[in-house]
Amino acid sequence: MRKALTVLAIFFVIAASGLTEITRKTIINSDGSYKVNFFVDKKEIASELYDKNEKLVKNNGKISDRIVKEYYPNGKLKGEWSYKNGKREGVSKIYYNNGKVACEYAFENNEICGLYKELYESGNLKSKAIYFDGKLNGIGKTYYENGKTKSESFYKDGKGEGWHKEYGENGKIKLEFFYKNGKRDGPYKIYNENGSINQNGTCKEDEGMIRFFDEDGKLTEECAYSNGMKNGVYKLYYKSGKVRVEGTNKDGVETGKYKVYYEDGTLKQDGLHINGDENKTYKIYNNGKVVEEGSYKNNLLDGIVRFYYDNGQPSEECNYKTGKLEGKYRLYGKTGESCEVGFYKDGKKNGKFESYWKGKLNEVGVYRNSKKEDVCKCFDQYGELKEEKYYKNGKLEGETSNYCDTNGEYSVETYKDNKLISSKKGNILYKILKTDLPLTLLLLTVVIVVITVIVKWSKEYIVGRKKKVVKKMKRTYTKKSKIKKRR
Repeated sequence: MRKALTVLAIFFVIAASGLTEITRKTIINSDGSYKVNFFVDKKEIASELYDKNEKLVKNNGKISDRIVKEYYPNGKLKGEWSYKNGKREGVSKIYYNNGKVACEYAFENNEICGLYKELYESGNLKSKAIYFDGKLNGIGKTYYENGKTKSESFYKDGKGEGWHKEYGENGKIKLEFFYKNGKRDGPYKIYNENGSINQNGTCKEDEGMIRFFDEDGKLTEECAYSNGMKNGVYKLYYKSGKVRVEGTNKDGVETGKYKVYYEDGTLKQDGLHINGDENKTYKIYNNGKVVEEGSYKNNLLDGIVRFYYDNGQPSEECNYKTGKLEGKYRLYGKTGESCEVGFYKDGKKNGKFESYWKGKLNEVGVYRNSKKEDVCKCFDQYGELKEEKYYKNGKLEGETSNYCDTNGEYSVETYKDNKLISSKKGNILYKILKTDLPLTLLLLTVVIVVITVIVKWSKEYIVGRKKKVVKKMKRTYTKKSKIKKRR
């Protein structure tokens, strides 16, 4: 009886475990291989090790016939795989965090077989290919999210064979090259955006190196190649055969130090690639001296950028954020003195800007979105206030004071919407006609005003002169009369 109860208990445990969900966790290695650990109630029951080509290298334990699932840390379904007799069999799916399908493919006897599809989160097709016995065969294509073809290749037993073509989002071809037995071997073409050929020639991949030649057969580029990607040192050449650029690739991405040369062999630029050409620090040289240095992030200027004079003194210093000027900006003279100081925001002048001449303040004003705003003051070489102007949205508005000399004499001009409407100097007020009148009429008016002033001044001068003459004559006559009386 006890034996029967024991057997019955074991039966129920096995049955219960058969209904328990099996989950998996994937650990991806740097070389592309990965390990999968399988769990029941958080207890590991099996593991599998695959190479980068999805080939099973080693397994420990066996998975029963069921669907195995993997989850994101937030608990959402990441993927599901069908197993039969301890091997992957049937349809498998990978999901985005939002629950939409990211990838869909099938297995046969643990090998990928049939149609392989990748999808964008929008549901549009991202790529498709055909597998037989775990190897790519036939045409493989990738797509932009707008549905247009991004690339197309032909494969045979997992290796590229024949033409490979890449296209822009506008549908125009960007480049094409030829594969033979999985290696680039034969003609290639690189196209401009308008469809014309930018570069063509032949390339040859052998002994871990791939070389590109122009249509005249001259070497244009060579780089180390392994695992289907650029890995190691690369060099670009001028037509003369001199090295133009040299650097290092890792898994198809530029990394580490790089140098750019003028054709005479002198250094033009050097720097450091940080995970690709779009992320780097750089220095540009002229005659062996640094003329510019800065950094890029996501292919946009980011951080402090400095420019230099030939004597090594900084000529300009500014800060960039995502390709736009941001923060403090300085312009220097050759001897190191400040010439301009201000601030930028989102690529535009914003805030106080000061300009200097020979170390002395020359102008100070405020900008808003690169337009002058409020008062702008100008000073002479002695530091004395020379002019005050008022701006609104980049246009002169209101009274502008012009200080003529050290005695404090000044003229006042009044503007509206950047148009001069009146001008006053001393006690004379000139009314300026609207500038929307014909230019000839405006000039004629100005001439008339000037003539009127001259005539008025002349009359005053003549009248004053006459009065002086008459007064002098009277004095002379009086004097003569007195002399006669004495006699």
